[in-house]
Parts: sequence; C-alpha cells; structure tokens
Amino acid sequence: MAQPSTRRTVAPADIPRPPFPASPALVAGDWVFLGGTLATDWKNGIAPPWRGPADFPYDVPALARQTEGIYETFRTLLRAAGSELAHLVRLDQFTTAHDQFRHYLPVRDRYLVRDRPASTAVAIRELLIPDALIQVDGIAILPREGFYNVGINTPAAPQPRAGYSMAVRAGDWIWCSGASPTDFTSRAAYPGGPGHAQPEEIIVDPNFWYGSEIQNQARYDLKKLALYLESAGSDLHHALKAQVYLTDARDLGGLITVWRECFGDDPPATSVQVIDQMGIAGSRVEINLIALARGSALGREVIRTSAAPPPPPPRSPGDQGGAVSLPLWPGSSHRRGYRPTRTATGRLTLPRLARSRRDAGDPGAPRCHLPCGWWLPSRHRPDAAIYSRPPRGRPRARPLG
Repeated sequence: MAQPSTRRTVAPADIPRPPFPASPALVAGDWVFLGGTLATDWKNGIAPPWRGPADFPYDVPALARQTEGIYETFRTLLRAAGSELAHLVRLDQFTTAHDQFRHYLPVRDRYLVRDRPASTAVAIRELLIPDALIQVDGIAILPREGFYNVGINTPAAPQPRAGYSMAVRAGDWIWCSGASPTDFTSRAAYPGGPGHAQPEEIIVDPNFWYGSEIQNQARYDLKKLALYLESAGSDLHHALKAQVYLTDARDLGGLITVWRECFGDDPPATSVQVIDQMGIAGSRVEINLIALARGSALGREVIRTSAAPPPPPPRSPGDQGGAVSLPLWPGSSHRRGYRPTRTATGRLTLPRLARSRRDAGDPGAPRCHLPCGWWLPSRHRPDAAIYSRPPRGRPRARPLG
C-alpha cells in the first residue's frame, strides 16, 4: 500500500543546517529528496574531518576526502528518513575539479555497490564553499512491497566506463543517466594522448561547410536514451522531465532543432544549463531524463496556464541573427542563436559564421566558397544588414568557440 503523501523535513541534529533557507532532505510519500550536499559544517569551510591534516594534506586526494564526507552525510540523512544508500535512484554531481574526478569514483563505489543510481556528472566553475571540489544531490525511495529500485543496463547501448546504471526503475518511474555523445572509445593517436571519443557517424568534417556538430550530438544522446528507456519498458514519448547541459549557450539553436524533430508539439518539461566542461572530450551536450513506464496508471498530463507569461512569438531564422523561439521554456528570452567571430577590425571568418548559423537552425546560412583561411571585410558580407557595426572605442576580439 502506498504511503500517504505527507511532506516532512529530515534534519538530524548531527547534520549542520545551511545558513540560508534550505532543508538537508525532505520526504514526500515514497520519495526522499536530498539537497545539494557539500563536505562542510557551514562554519569552517570544508569540515575538519574531510579537510585532511595541515602538515600532511596529500596522503589522500582532497576530492576523495570530500566525497566520503558527502556520502556519510547522505547515509545519515537517508537513515533518518527511513531509507538507505542502496535505495538511491538518482545522483547529480557537480565538480570544479574535473581533472581529479577519478578520485571520486572509487569512494562512490565503496558506498554504492549494486543497482547504482542513474547519474550525471558535469564540471562547473565554482561552488558555494571555498576549496569545495564537489557537490552531490540525489533522490531515493522508501522501498515497500511492489516498490523497489532496480538498475537497468542494455548491451544494445554503448557501455559507460564509470559504473553507473544506464537507467533505474522504481514502480512506474524511470530515471535515465546522462547520455553523452560518445561510444566510450577513445580516438586518441596514442593512449592518453589528445583526441576525442565521438563515433565517426556524428563527426562533422571541418573540411566541408555542412553538417551540425551540436545537432548530431543531441540526436546521438537521444538515441542512447531511447535504448535505455526501451530496456526499462518505456520510450521517449513517455518522458516527463529533461535536463540538458550545454558547454556553449550558442548551441541552443541546434538543440531546439533536434528537440522539435524528436518531440514535436509534446516535449517534456525541459531545463537547459550551460556548464564549464563535460566528462567526455569533445562533448557539447549531455541529456538525462525522467520518464513513466508504458501503460502506467499514473498517466501523463501537460499543464498549461494563462497566468504564466506566454513564450515569445516565432521569428524567422533570419530575424535578428537567426534566433529561434522555443515554447519549451515559457517566459524565457533567447539570445541570438549564433554570434559571428569578429576581429579587432570588424571582419568575420566566414567558415565559422556559416557553421554557427547552421548550428542555430538557420537554413539560409551562407555557403561562401572561400578557402578557410581567408577573411572577408564586413562591408562585403552577404548578410551585413543583420549585423551591428564594430563597437566604438578599444576594439575587442569576440571568438566563436
């Protein structure tokens, strides 16, 4: 029998409260929601147990110490809520030290042994506590008869190296791990060398002025998510919530194009965040999903209200630089879908201009047949009318990527 949908705060006495309005964890019905957790006591920055001795700080990597502090906090919160670490279904990890993330995984694996939760990890530039290297938040369940979490993996999809479940199902609810545009095979010229990890089918050849890298990567992510959902008894049409991470806000236009191809007029609730870096070299977009199983009695309903500001009216691709309005995020305002590369003299590199416009979903992107190293003065641009003049004063370069 399902538990009543009551809401209660979980705040054990031995877990310090943050100095701003936030609960460490909340329980509602069968769910436990863990707030963003750092290895801090909110008084001393990184809490002393997880900081390491000042005279011998390098015996254990700092990220490993902080990870242990976070999972100890999680364990305390979940037990106070009536659950355990084994019943986590979702983890989101935000790190300022992507080059040290290898120290996170072994500690996580000590705490999470089987049916590991669906997971997304991205790099950001800063956290709330000085010297903090990672923050983790999560969702867990209160298991009962007929309602428990099961990790789901499929051989049909590329196998992730980080040991998380591709998806987790609890009852009719399904959480998908973040899908990145990779098959987890390195294309480096030699082990550990520079390269990329994208399959050849989504690579855009820079020697030709066609194809969209962001669109190819977004389609590949959704293809992987479709495989995860199929193995869990669902599909993309049953997606409820999508979290999208971009490394460049100017990729939004290309994402919009793919979103419309995939979901049409019935998209999931969607959030898009721009981050610093992803865990796979060459990745520009990562997507995770929450979905319902096919045939679920819970149903899926789109909520609309006249009380919320309506989305901006659609604009033509050539209007104001090719920005495309998107009804997925009502009330938001979208910047230009692309920004050309401008030098100190106000000149543009046409190959990058054309690519940025195509990535923004502009079918009228210029196809100028000039060698890639050539420059064209702004007065000779075929679409000069829709660009502003170079700023007055000290000239500044504005690179595309």
